[in-house]
Amino acid sequence: LFDALYAEVKIKGEDFLPTHRGELNFCLRGCYSSVAKFKFAYRKAEAMLARAERTDTVISAALRKRPEDLRAAWESVLFNSFHDILPGSSIERAYDDQLAWIGAAQHQAQHAEFKAMNALAMRVNTSVPRTKDDLPSAVPLLVWNPHPHPYTGHVELEACLDHRPIWPYANRVDQVPVEVRGPDGKALPFQLIATEHHAMVNLAWRKRAVVPVKLPPLGWSVLTMGWVEGSANPAARLAAVPLPVTANVGGEFLSVSGMTRISLITVEDPWGSWGGMSEEAGSLDLSTVRHRWKIKCVETLERGPERSTLWVELRGGNSRIELRVSRCRNRRATDFAARILWNERSARLKLVMSNAGAQAEFDVPGGSVTRGPLGEAPGGRWVRTARLGFASDALYNFDLKD
Repeated sequence: LFDALYAEVKIKGEDFLPTHRGELNFCLRGCYSSVAKFKFAYRKAEAMLARAERTDTVISAALRKRPEDLRAAWESVLFNSFHDILPGSSIERAYDDQLAWIGAAQHQAQHAEFKAMNALAMRVNTSVPRTKDDLPSAVPLLVWNPHPHPYTGHVELEACLDHRPIWPYANRVDQVPVEVRGPDGKALPFQLIATEHHAMVNLAWRKRAVVPVKLPPLGWSVLTMGWVEGSANPAARLAAVPLPVTANVGGEFLSVSGMTRISLITVEDPWGSWGGMSEEAGSLDLSTVRHRWKIKCVETLERGPERSTLWVELRGGNSRIELRVSRCRNRRATDFAARILWNERSARLKLVMSNAGAQAEFDVPGGSVTRGPLGEAPGGRWVRTARLGFASDALYNFDLKD
């Protein structure tokens, strides 16, 4: 093709070729939001598979063994990027099949990663400190960094303190002395948080902690956590992490650092899965508000030396959302985790961040692009302006206002 094209250019000259400078967007803008539940599952599978393959390859090479064959999982991810699956324009019954298939890819990735981690754990030193007075030994926890760069931040660790209830601390579980040690055997600062289980909560037998760690690139650390009488938490002398987010029941906004207001709106979206098929003007900027969401409940879940977390529930129309807003010590970003019950028809949910700026740089396949207000616009894993940055694990659609 290109040989023939260049031959024709030689005859006719370069001027006969039309030239377009800029990005080749936009097309079917609704597809960047439709069937969000599949988009989240797809992005999770994609990330899990890349992480598992990297982890398994590195560990297998070190142990001189053959890595797992992940071709079937990759075929699932690649097939499900097809233009009537990932965009959200198939019928509901089709997504039952595709979600099952993408779930199988997640499972295969998880299996390969877990197998590699177990092989590593068999080869590294997982010894624990000696104990006395019939106290159970601490639990070793292998923490792996799947990135090719160092990781400095927090991890969550959960372990049993004993195989039996710790009867001396029955009904006073918060008083159990816990100790977390690093790979050098020195005590690490930590903050105890709620465990995932809700069984026998009046009996101290299991704990979960937020711990700051430093991990080498594609490397690991072995930490230990256990019940140690007389132990002292190095984080006890630290002040609680300030959370730069405020929210009031009955209001519409969460205020972040006094600079950005975050709110939720439901807007009318009568255009269907694809959006405007012919780039109709009304489909490019969905701004007719159906509901402005109200804050119904605010609760402080955590307030400690390593992390503070606020829980906020908002409601709009027939739907509701739960937000967990967290800030960790020495972390410059605020983390939002959302769980949404979406129960609307012909509508779209928008997260609104005020004072963003007049232009934004978007992550797109193969690079990044800077845009002004363009209505509904596709993006990738992140978008940033001069005033704020937003990173997401699965959102693809954005709308920058002037």
